[in-house]
Formats: sequence, C-alpha cells, structure tokens
Amino acid sequence: MKRGTACKPRAGVPRYRAVAQALGQAIANGEHAVGTTLPSEKTLCENFSVSRHTIREAIRLIESEGLVTRRQGSGTTVRRAQSDARYVQSMDSLDELLPYAAETRLDVQKADETAIEDAAERRLLGADAGERWLRIEGIRLIGGEADAKTDLPIAAMTLYLPWRFRALREAVGETHEAVYRLIEKRFATRIARVEQEIAAASIEGDLAERLFVDPGTPGLRITRRYLDANGVPLEVAVNLHPGGRFAYRMQLRREHA
Repeated sequence: MKRGTACKPRAGVPRYRAVAQALGQAIANGEHAVGTTLPSEKTLCENFSVSRHTIREAIRLIESEGLVTRRQGSGTTVRRAQSDARYVQSMDSLDELLPYAAETRLDVQKADETAIEDAAERRLLGADAGERWLRIEGIRLIGGEADAKTDLPIAAMTLYLPWRFRALREAVGETHEAVYRLIEKRFATRIARVEQEIAAASIEGDLAERLFVDPGTPGLRITRRYLDANGVPLEVAVNLHPGGRFAYRMQLRREHA
C-alpha cells in the first residue's frame, strides 16, 4: 500500500469502514501476507491521511471479520487472506444503516399488496384489520447471485411499506440506497426514530431453504420499525440472519453527570 494513499469513502460510508475495506483488499491481494504484521498505527495514519482513532476502529472491524489478530506489544498480525463468511454491522446512529444498504444487495423475490389480517402483523405494523400495505420479500447478499457454495445470503428480509408508498415497489432492490432514504426523498417526510428488537430465532421451512441452511438452524431476527415524529410506522423491516453469517456491533457511551 503506497504512502499517502487517500481514502475517499462512498457517500454514507464512514471513513473507518472505508479504511477497513482498503486494508481487507490489500490483505486479499497479498500486500500483507498471512503471518506478517500490519504497519504501525502511525504509518497507517499517514498512509490513509486519517486519525489514529479511525485506524483503530478500522482494525477493530477487520479483526471482527477474522482477518487479523491483535496482541499487546506484538502489533496486528494477519490471520487469513479472506474474511469469515459473515457481515459485521456497526450501529451508533441511524446513518450507520447506510453502509448496510450500500455494501449489500437485496434480491427481491416477491412484492405484493397485502391486506393485514394476522393479529401479530397488525401489532407489528400498528395497522387496522384489512389495512393495505406493500409487502416485499427477498434475500440480502454481500454481492452477486445467491449460490449455495459461494455467495451465501446473509439474511431473509420481509419489508412492509404503507400502501401510499407503493410507487417504491420497483426501486426496492434496484438501488443500494436505504429504503428509508427513498421514503424521505420521494414523499417529503422524515424518519424521526427507529425502534429495534433483536431476538434469537429458529430458521424453519421455506426460510431455511432460501438461506441454504438446515431446518432448525439458529438465527438472529432483527426487527426495525421506522417511525415519524408522531410515532406512525413509515417502514417496518424484519431480517432473519443465519448464525455465523452476521455480527452486530455497537458502542455504548457513558454520559457524565
């Protein structure tokens, strides 16, 4: 990696993640061989023209992907040339969802109008019986087409949009932009907050087949409800991730009294 390399992330991609991607690519290309140590933090700061904090966050990310290991006094050692078959998502703010949309691809398998009758769905959506919503089903991949041996899907997703947003039917899956940003841009509304629930789940039936796992495989279900200032859902997304293909990382900062 040449000295003075500029790191210009795509729009919506945090700088530390762009540095992590560049380091991961350099490792995959053999610039940093397995068993060798990465350059010092100081050197990496100079190479990428970023702060020490950014470098540390980038290294923490590629460590979570299994590419490197860190040991006090020994530096950062390259462990493998390819990352583990999983996607690591960081979450400090709503904008951290943008890289997830930018770095993955949603393969839409079904998009239909649905009348909400099921009691569980009504509670999830805050919908009246018979209320119309756009229901989109698909699988999310890091890239390429889903294949049982190469590019395994990292999630099966069910997305609900109020019927008034039905014009987004063709856009979902055709762009790497987050759906909530499409809603804000096209309908002059704004997401005020996101409610998120993370729960263990067992992957069964058709979902197991779509995710290339055995029925009963442990999974992680992440449900996000995107709400306006009045608490009305503008988007609800339910993602089911097979164990081992997805990791969730967040930072909790203590507020000083």
